Amino acid sequence: MASLDEVALRKPGFREGYRVKLGDGQEWSFPRPLLHFFPAITDDGDVVLAAQHTHDRRYRELRDELVETDGEDRYNQMRIQVCIAAHLLLANYDLDSRTLRELLPVVEDDAANDEMWGGLIEVILARPPKPSADGSAVA
Repeated sequence: MASLDEVALRKPGFREGYRVKLGDGQEWSFPRPLLHFFPAITDDGDVVLAAQHTHDRRYRELRDELVETDGEDRYNQMRIQVCIAAHLLLANYDLDSRTLRELLPVVEDDAANDEMWGGLIEVILARPPKPSADGSAVA
């Protein structure tokens, strides 16, 4: 397969975000989650202003499904993680199934693939990485 052109595949509404090296060896940008503020009631009955990093409705549905998944069901956890990663990529890029297959493979007992998914988990869970000393925030 020819090398993918990350810049050419960007959608018009592309939002720069957290970069993760994916299956093709290039860094791709996952949109930053939005910070949502909302009222919450504490255990003491006080109302406070709470905040959460999140994305759109479909993302929240998938993340809730991931959180509720039985920890012993490794296949289902990975299935949902792949769906979330693909959902976020598709928000920024015009990709087809074949390209998603190349970018987001799940390969057992492969150190590079484990490292890729390790970099994706914080992005998938909308827990933005802390900026580095140079001010960037790369997963």
